[in-house]
Amino acid sequence: MKTSKICPKCHSEDIYTDATLTKRGDRASIPVSSLSSLSIDVYVCLNCGYFEEYVSQEDLKSLKKMDKLKSKWLENKSL
Repeated sequence: MKTSKICPKCHSEDIYTDATLTKRGDRASIPVSSLSSLSIDVYVCLNCGYFEEYVSQEDLKSLKKMDKLKSKWLENKSL
C-alpha cells in the first residue's frame, strides 16, 4: 500500500498517510531501548479502513538505530 498506493484489501486508491506529520501517542513509535525508538508512519485506506504501519525512512537510514534494533530484537528466521 505504501509503494503501490492501492489498498490490498479493497483495491481503493483512497490512501492517506501521516508520514510527514509530527508523531504523538502510543502508536507513534516502537521502543528499541530505554533511550531510542523508531518513528512509525501509518497508511490508511479511507474506503475500507485497512491500515499498515512502517518504520519511517529516516529511521531506516539511521545505522545507529538499526544496529540497536538488531542487538535487542530477534531475527524472524531464528524463531
